[in-house]
Amino acid sequence: MKSQRRHDLRENVLGHELSQSWQFVKRYGNYFLWGLLITVLVAMLIAFAVKAKGDNDRKVATYFFDLNNSSADADPRVIREGYARLTDQTRNRDIAAMSCIALGDKLSRELLVISGKADQGERNAMITDAARFYEKAINLFPDKPLATTQAYLGLARLAENVGKFDEAKKYYQAAIQVAPPGTPFKQQAQAGLDSVDSLSRPVRMATTAPSTQPASAPAK
Repeated sequence: MKSQRRHDLRENVLGHELSQSWQFVKRYGNYFLWGLLITVLVAMLIAFAVKAKGDNDRKVATYFFDLNNSSADADPRVIREGYARLTDQTRNRDIAAMSCIALGDKLSRELLVISGKADQGERNAMITDAARFYEKAINLFPDKPLATTQAYLGLARLAENVGKFDEAKKYYQAAIQVAPPGTPFKQQAQAGLDSVDSLSRPVRMATTAPSTQPASAPAK
């Protein structure tokens, strides 16, 4: 009798719990279902965003590679504009930093080519543009020592080419300070600094004028 009562009690408790669970499911099941669906949707969106970012990074890197390997007869203005766009994109900061250097170097090379053909105003404009992109690399990407070192080297060469030797020294010294270990840039900067030191050193003039008197006749 007692065992039957305990059995009935258990069944009543179980039935009550099942009823409570069903009521809970009926009341909150839709919320859980929507929560699950939202979680799955967010996961899918994250996966899509990661894939899209990877695709965009690959496109940016490919475009940078193509610009670097442009043929000799490619329009230099198109190449400069391409590098300029890459310096402003934010998807790949490494490419943005190196594009600043590539564009500064390209302008510096073009400056050497036209130095005997262009007027002073055009040369000054190209120097200003090249310096602007080197400075952009230094200011926007201080965490990219490879790019900042090359930017300081570029600024040093620009200053050296126009005879601003004190300014060139400053940039060469900065390049030595930030050059990553294991790269040749520190040696290049030191060689540039030594060269500027020799160029800026004042020339010593002779203090004694050579004798203009004829040599004495040999004794007879």
